[in-house]
Amino acid sequence: MDSLWDIIRDYSKEGIPIYSVGFSDEINPEIIKRISDNTGGEYYFLKEPAEIAVTFFELLGTLKNRKGIINTTYNLQGEPEKIKLLVDEYTRQINLVVLTTFGGECEVSLSGPIETAAGSRGITLNNDENYSLVIIHHSDDSYQGEWEAVLSGRGTVKVLGDMDYFIKAWLEDPAPSSQQPVNAPMNFKVRLTRGEDMGDRFLKVDVLLSKPGTQRPVVILLVEEDGYFTGNYSQVDKAGTYEITARVLLEDEVISTSSARVYVKMLPTLTTDFWVEDGYRTGEEQIITASLNIAGKRVPKGPDLKVEFLNLIINYEDGHKVILHLFDSGDPEHRDIKANDGIWSNHFTFDREGPAQALLLSAGEYRESEFLLEKNLGNFNVKTPGRVIISLPSEKYFSVPGRKLSFPVKIQNDSFFKETLIIEQDTPIGSFVQSIIALDPGESRNVYLDINLNSDLEIRNYAVPVVFSTDHGLTRIEPARLEIQVDVTTPVRGAFRKFFSVFIIIVVIVLILLAAALFTYFGGTLLYRILIFPRTKVGGDLEYWETDTSNMRERGLTRTLKLDKPGKDTVVISFDTEDKEADYRIEGSDYSHRIIIKTEWNSPHPRFIQGWKALRQKHVPLISTVKCTQPGVIEYNYDVYTQKDLLHEDQFESGGYTFRYVNPYRRWVKEKGEGVNLLDGKI
Repeated sequence: MDSLWDIIRDYSKEGIPIYSVGFSDEINPEIIKRISDNTGGEYYFLKEPAEIAVTFFELLGTLKNRKGIINTTYNLQGEPEKIKLLVDEYTRQINLVVLTTFGGECEVSLSGPIETAAGSRGITLNNDENYSLVIIHHSDDSYQGEWEAVLSGRGTVKVLGDMDYFIKAWLEDPAPSSQQPVNAPMNFKVRLTRGEDMGDRFLKVDVLLSKPGTQRPVVILLVEEDGYFTGNYSQVDKAGTYEITARVLLEDEVISTSSARVYVKMLPTLTTDFWVEDGYRTGEEQIITASLNIAGKRVPKGPDLKVEFLNLIINYEDGHKVILHLFDSGDPEHRDIKANDGIWSNHFTFDREGPAQALLLSAGEYRESEFLLEKNLGNFNVKTPGRVIISLPSEKYFSVPGRKLSFPVKIQNDSFFKETLIIEQDTPIGSFVQSIIALDPGESRNVYLDINLNSDLEIRNYAVPVVFSTDHGLTRIEPARLEIQVDVTTPVRGAFRKFFSVFIIIVVIVLILLAAALFTYFGGTLLYRILIFPRTKVGGDLEYWETDTSNMRERGLTRTLKLDKPGKDTVVISFDTEDKEADYRIEGSDYSHRIIIKTEWNSPHPRFIQGWKALRQKHVPLISTVKCTQPGVIEYNYDVYTQKDLLHEDQFESGGYTFRYVNPYRRWVKEKGEGVNLLDGKI
């Protein structure tokens, strides 16, 4: 029997629960109860061997976190029994097992929203000699609705059923069937698993806690934090069995539950200095201490307390497990200072990278009552050590004895951890004002380091070392030592050098501003001369022919005036051949008035600004006008004008002639009627 308990002890140390099932008079119920109690499992003692199938079905449902929906015995007398089953949007699967007793027979049929013939997708229906199995797997929305299982036959049958949800609540803390000390707060930690369609739903999670001596359960609302729902209950003031039900609620409707039973006894509580918040580095050694406390006081081994083991267990996400035995032996090898002082110790070096979970596990007896205590310490990460990179923008500085010297340093924390940079205080010329710089993971910033210079320094140049270290020896500093050149000078020379350095900066800024202003002015002016000025002159062609001879244009009898030839912003065309001031004269007309074509540039801005704006403008606001002197008129589209805007391809009449204007800069002038064909390329 001793070898059996050695095996049980090993399982207990590793945190592996054993679920014990006994179904014979030759088995002592106390033994299987102790096996399960010592490992954190549950025990079942059966009166009849036939109950083993029922027990395994219930145990599988517990381990799979399924919700029981039926556990009933029927006596079939020829009239069928009907069982209603509901599949809603949260149901993943319903499992139904019908067990037939000796001499009985039963056949199960199934009907529901879809066809349930043999081989139907998502439906399992097997009728065997001793049992029937029904599985409804929610494959799509067509499976939702009410189903009916019909039991036909004779004899006594046992019906067991449970269901799986798309959303499941897994109660991770406290562990099912675990033991907890009286007056120690009960912490709750629930993990949710969700189907793909449930990921965006807003869910609430609470715990119903039934404690001894109370009629109504206490409701504890849990708060979501780091992917878990957590909370606690502090009024654990009575020994006995506490029933816990974690519930998932969607719009106040319970859609998933998870239940557990916790045994509260007069037991010690576990405490430790193992801290998981910041994580650990590979290669980092930690001394872990833990103790067992009663009423806040540490309890050593003695007549009241016997400790079988006290272990720190680290479970890595990839399945690797570390079991660290803690000792209260006073052995320096275990980093334990004093034997039997109630402080259990050992040291451990993290040599494996990755996410992990830590817990304390202890077993023993307190006042002849056996206990198995488990304390979940939380999740943490083990990562490779990082580095802090330091650089100086300059290495030469000056100051005056007794003054403060400030110089900039760029610091980058290339690490997954918070780092504390420590600056060695003493230097040949004085001491640093600040000695510690705290850095967040991945942080990069510029800081000014200040040195209070000694007042008795000699006037000369000093090579000053700046030495850095961190509060963690595994973190690399690159470089760990810098050197700056400090010229210690007199107050007068120092003031002059400071004034001169400021003056140089001001001169550089002024020169940069002046250069920018000159570039803006002359560059804009040049752009104006290239892009705008040529277009302010009248340009293009003015074709004309006699109005009374309608076919003259078709016969090629048109004539053309080159308006850009004069190179002016106003071009005068006269019907008076004696008009010496006109740029062009048209012969053969009975009229003597003038036609004046003028180009105007409407912009309130200076020319250099117009030049820069022309770079990004699709259209430039150039306006060409045509007018005639009295008594002449302009006929356009059967209307009479003395002046009008002159647009590309405008055709008008005056002085017995018809004129047609062709503008060479039509891309620069926004013409009336210009538009974009929206259907171009679409049909």
